[in-house]
Parts: sequence; C-alpha cells; structure tokens
Amino acid sequence: SIPRDTMIKLRGKGTHKINASYAFGGIDLCKASVENLLDTKIDNYVVFNFKAIQKGVDALGGFTVTLPKTIKIRDPELKKCFTLKKGDITLNGIQTLEYLRYRSDGRGDIGRIYRQQEFIKDLQDSFLKLENVPLIPRAYLAVHNEIKTDMNASGMASCFISGYRLRNSFEYHTLEGYSKMVDKVSYYVLYKKSINKVKEVLK
Repeated sequence: SIPRDTMIKLRGKGTHKINASYAFGGIDLCKASVENLLDTKIDNYVVFNFKAIQKGVDALGGFTVTLPKTIKIRDPELKKCFTLKKGDITLNGIQTLEYLRYRSDGRGDIGRIYRQQEFIKDLQDSFLKLENVPLIPRAYLAVHNEIKTDMNASGMASCFISGYRLRNSFEYHTLEGYSKMVDKVSYYVLYKKSINKVKEVLK
C-alpha cells in the first residue's frame, strides 16, 4: 500500500501527493507514477469507486469485523454519522465504506490502510474458498458497473484461479515514512529504505 499523501514528482506537474495522479491524468498517470516510484511494471488494474464497496458488501450479506473500541463516525462529505460499538459487528455496505474511510483513530492514513488491508484479507478468505464460488456471480453483478479494469471476463477469472492457487502466499506491505509540511501542505515523505525494501519484494 502507498499512503495517499505520499510526496512525489508528478510528470509535468511538479511536487504533489500521489493520489493527485489519478485526478490529473487518470489511470495512465496513476500507473506511471506507481511504476516510477517502485521501479516495476503494472500488468493490470481494477479501480473501485465508493458504490462498488457499498453494493458489493450488501450483495454478500455484510462484512464482519472485530472493533477494539467503540468509534463514532462523522463524514460530512457523504453526510453520514453513526456509532460502531466495540466487539464483533456485521456492517452493511455504507457502514463498511465509512469504516474503511475512517481516519480519526490517531493513526490517520496509516490506520486506514491497515483497515483496508484487513478488509481485503477478509474478502480473500471468503472468495478463495471453493464453497463460496456461487457468491462470485452475485457480487460481480452488484459491482460491475462501478469498477474500471483493463481485464476482460476471462482475465478476471484467470486472476481468481491464480489467487486460489496462491492463497497461502499473499503478502502485504505498506511503504513507511514521516509527515512533513512543504509550502504549507502536509505530505508523507517515504523512507528510502522502505522504498528499496518493497522494490526488492517486487523483483
């Protein structure tokens, strides 16, 4: 995972946060920025919007998570406000989306990345079991209009099969760094050591 506020030099745009790459140049600039940062080649992509998360979770009957403490979520952008209580809880689509966007736990974007990775792991645990294969068409029908990808149906099926075969070999890495104000803008500056570590993993 790459923290969204990571400071990079955007092609033709100067210094920006890496999440600005998509706004400035769509998937092409976003891919190029990540490839340049990590010295790697991205073969395929899938872009999810907020509705994809919401619809997908609702189609699957919710997302169960264990909360270490009660959290209050206030999202002025989506005009949502509710409380998620400590303990095991099954979230609906909008609750899951807000939980994944939540940044007020003292860890900011790094805490959000952790929750998003745990969400992905849960999806893998659910989907990469043969008994849950019947759920895949339902989930796909719910989200297919809310995603963008350069893969066709055959390519996505191939990824699923590969994922099943490699289900015990997945690794998660988050680029590490520190916060820094530059020209009155808060950036996340990556440690060279962390970048090099991930580059080695990707070789």
